[in-house]
Amino acid sequence: MKLNTPRWWYAREPRHASVLRFVLKPVSWIWAAATARRIARGTPVDPGTAVISIGNLTVGGSGKTPVAREVLRLLRASGVEAHALSRGYGGSLEGPTRVDLTVHTAADVGDEPLMLALDSPAWIARDRVAGARAAAQAGAQALVLDDAHQNPALKKTLSLIVVDGETRDGEWPFGDGSVFPSGPMREPLKAGLYRADAVVILLPADLTEADPELVETFGDLPVFIARLEAAAPP
Repeated sequence: MKLNTPRWWYAREPRHASVLRFVLKPVSWIWAAATARRIARGTPVDPGTAVISIGNLTVGGSGKTPVAREVLRLLRASGVEAHALSRGYGGSLEGPTRVDLTVHTAADVGDEPLMLALDSPAWIARDRVAGARAAAQAGAQALVLDDAHQNPALKKTLSLIVVDGETRDGEWPFGDGSVFPSGPMREPLKAGLYRADAVVILLPADLTEADPELVETFGDLPVFIARLEAAAPP
């Protein structure tokens, strides 16, 4: 699930990493400080619904959207009117907009909201608070936020972190822990885990077990193991 990111980011040993890791360290310190300041200064708003955040700690894909889709399915199967809410990255619309598969394209709302809208009501909004309020007014009892762990706009009921379970060939999901751009981390591991309630390790289809060392990384946090497999279209 490491999409469009440098392979050397995930090297645990410095000798296997690019010299860029060290050259870019000062920029990484600035990035980490800015992220921490933005999160600390945020005043989360309670939208009047349950809010479940599906996020990650690294740049690039880690399987957040499929996990969000499954959480939505489980909630709706339990009788909860659950709606998806995402920023709509890559789309031109600012929202709040409810995704309509007969009208909207990826150019309008981004790729992920189209996937989420296959099974559940899905909204996009650059302003998460406005999007949450629009969904609540439309009857949402619970909101599932796609990619919101570093966004402090909404008060979260539950925060799940999705982690890539690939640890073969000397790779590690967090590399040596370096923050972007000298590594894959959006923020330091400890800081990100502090705000998490549970972790979902997403395994490649050809792996049957998670690396025990990776599981131990998360300490006392509950860890769920999942696998992403291709399925034939309905």
